[in-house]
Amino acid sequence: AQAGVVLAVQPVVEVVDAGNNLVATDTSAVTVELVGAGELSGTKVVTAVNGVASFTNLQISGAPTSGLLLRFTSGSLASANSIALALEAAPTAPLEVVPEAPSAAAASTIALRTAPSSSVQSGVVLAVQPAVELRDASNNVATADSTTSVTAEVMGAAELLGTKVVTAVSGVAQFTDLQLTGTAAASDITLRFVGANLASADSSAIALEVAAPAPPAEAPAAAPAATLLALATAPSA
Repeated sequence: AQAGVVLAVQPVVEVVDAGNNLVATDTSAVTVELVGAGELSGTKVVTAVNGVASFTNLQISGAPTSGLLLRFTSGSLASANSIALALEAAPTAPLEVVPEAPSAAAASTIALRTAPSSSVQSGVVLAVQPAVELRDASNNVATADSTTSVTAEVMGAAELLGTKVVTAVSGVAQFTDLQLTGTAAASDITLRFVGANLASADSSAIALEVAAPAPPAEAPAAAPAATLLALATAPSA
């Protein structure tokens, strides 16, 4: 038997007469006790049913040893002993080695995730707003970074308007309302995205279109000068 483990085979005892025949009408209470160094636990008193007492959850605990006995008694009935039992140490569960979760690598560079519109109208919000990623030295998105601020700058003859500083969320900075303005059309405008201690990223060239100015409004024609009177409604005759 293993210490602290329910016996794989539970004992069953019979109440028999002098001729060793089962007394099927007997309902005596049968008690089991341990003889030897150890502790017996479980349901140790069982009432016989049709002369049979079946134990169900006995277990022995203690240091490994041999020569243990289970003794079964019931009032004035002659007792019965089991064969000798050896008690073995309970098996120990193997130690589970839990690998340490890798620490998140810090961001080292900015990479373009969504490129801005390649052609824009001056003074109109970009139809496609840029998004950038913060990446570590292994080029993985630094998803643990939700604190770094990314600033958008314009390179070229134009002015950048809108929310130019955005804080990353899970390693991604999404711009929402950028627009370019200028007084003359240009085809070499770029957006540069920078962050503290991070390598910057540039967009591809953007073409800036400027609408032609509306022609001046014409002055209204002068009203003609009055020269005579005309009867609009004649009086009654």
